[in-house]
Amino acid sequence: MATLVALKRVLIGFGILVLCIWMYIDIFIHRECESSPRERVFSANIERRILTIRKKAIISAKKVEAIESITQNDVIETMVLTKESNFIIKPPPESTTAKVSAPEYYVMTMLTVFNDRVWPGYENFTAGDLAERDNEYLDTLDRNLKHKNVKEIHLFYIYEDALSVLGRRMHANLHKVVPVKIERPMHMSDFFIYASRKLVNKAAIAMNGDIVLGEGFDKINTEKMRDEKVMYSLSRYYMLDKTSQCNLANMKLPSDYMVSHDTHVFRLAEPLNETLILDKLNYPINMWGAENAMHWTFKNVLNFTVRNPCRVLVTHHNHCSKVHGPSLEKVDEHKYSIYYLPNKGWTQKKVLQSYTPFENSLAYRKRKKSGFLAFFYSFLLRWT
Repeated sequence: MATLVALKRVLIGFGILVLCIWMYIDIFIHRECESSPRERVFSANIERRILTIRKKAIISAKKVEAIESITQNDVIETMVLTKESNFIIKPPPESTTAKVSAPEYYVMTMLTVFNDRVWPGYENFTAGDLAERDNEYLDTLDRNLKHKNVKEIHLFYIYEDALSVLGRRMHANLHKVVPVKIERPMHMSDFFIYASRKLVNKAAIAMNGDIVLGEGFDKINTEKMRDEKVMYSLSRYYMLDKTSQCNLANMKLPSDYMVSHDTHVFRLAEPLNETLILDKLNYPINMWGAENAMHWTFKNVLNFTVRNPCRVLVTHHNHCSKVHGPSLEKVDEHKYSIYYLPNKGWTQKKVLQSYTPFENSLAYRKRKKSGFLAFFYSFLLRWT
């Protein structure tokens, strides 16, 4: 008998707990969502109740006196408390908060077209192959010029005749192009030295010539990015498989972490140390390990937080042609890797420290690890 009494008390207590939770959700959670279906029903009920009272007031003198005792201010105060609903007798004063406009980006990329010219290392490709690759580069540039958040594209080029290709093949949005003449293939250091000289306090994007900007870039708080020294270095979406047609719908993000980061979003509060940038990042951008060395430098030397919210900020790799640079399988043969840069000390340990995995949301400055976590992390790296 005592057991049944105890069980009954437990069930009553549990019921009260469930009721309290339901009331909390109903009062606080549902009211946070502006104009939800539940609030619209709640609002309609208020309106019907008020109309009912007014009709009854005409019939009953006593009810008229009761209603007249409720001042207009009381009604307004009641409606203001439910201002999230659609039914408001007196609208609240207009907000004085300034609207935040979508950010405008200054993109740095390269005009990498062969234009019937065979570059060193590409001798094994046919003229048709190279022309197909040129079309991908020009299609990418055209798409990025049309992007709603792109203010300017600072276009790095080597050969003068490459610019003439733009005049022949493209006609829209060329006013956004700022040509930048360079004397050698693009190096990682070029991005950040140029941004330090020309784009301080501007939302900048440095990216490869075959990367198409997608959605999500209007969501970034670039001022917070600047103040908290944050860089978004994004993994690209790529073709689902080698047999897919080359279109943006087929370019998916792989399920596992890939070490390719071809788009870097940042906003400098002040110029970077050019001597340091040249010492650490003066190598071609398509060298194996290029992004690893850049991540490590920004994290450990320049004290930036480097993140990879590639599931929010979408970029597409527009590369379906067969034209590729030196392969990873032959890296020991061609030595086109940061490991072979003389006197730079790039090691596997530093590459592991550059690890920047996928993220599902926008975030900014990372908190420092606790003492135990920092010790455990350094211990793992020491024995890797």
